[in-house]
Parts: sequence; structure tokens; C-alpha cells
Amino acid sequence: MILASVIPASPSLRCRFGSGASCAEVAADASDTGDRDDAREYGDRGCSRGFGAACTVAGLALQRGEGGKRDLAGAELLFRRGCALGDEVACGRVHGIELDKRCQRYSAFACKQLADD
Repeated sequence: MILASVIPASPSLRCRFGSGASCAEVAADASDTGDRDDAREYGDRGCSRGFGAACTVAGLALQRGEGGKRDLAGAELLFRRGCALGDEVACGRVHGIELDKRCQRYSAFACKQLADD
């Protein structure tokens, strides 16, 4: 009976029991408070459980180099997975990465779009 009353109140406990949405919630809270290691760890957990927003939080941590080294390729993979899972923020990140790659290959149109965004 005690366990049933604790689970709804604790996102990290719900994450441990398999809720990808709860993992994303914990990851976002950790990111907001500056706990970058937890943001990345919980984001990875939620992403592996099929919750797109968690993939985005973990990808942002990798892109910014929070909680370790900066890993742009890893961030891109997480954003692509989050986009495939329906997270619009992740899709926007993928679009920005693709524009940046095209701009670096001397596409004036892509560079202009990056500047406009």
C-alpha cells in the first residue's frame, strides 16, 4: 500500500519501473537544475524506452558537452531517434544539423536559412 502511494509522486521511481515519460521529466528537471550527468543518464533511459522527448534532452546534453565530452554525432543520432518517435523539438534539431552540414559544403541557400532561423 505504501509503494502505491509513492510511485505517483516520484518520477525517478516511475522511471525505474519503466516509464519513459517519467525519465524525460527527471532528465528535464536535472537539466534545469544543472545536474548534467543525471540529465543525460535519465534522457538515455527514457529514449531507450521509446519516449521522444527524452531522446531530445539526452541529445541536447551531448550536443552541449554537458556531463562529459561533446559528442555531436551521438547527439544527432538521439535527435533522429526522438524525431522518429514524434518529438517536434528533435525534428527541428535534425533540420538544423542538416542545414549546417549543407552550409559547410558551401550551399548559400542552407547558410541563409541558418542565418534566418
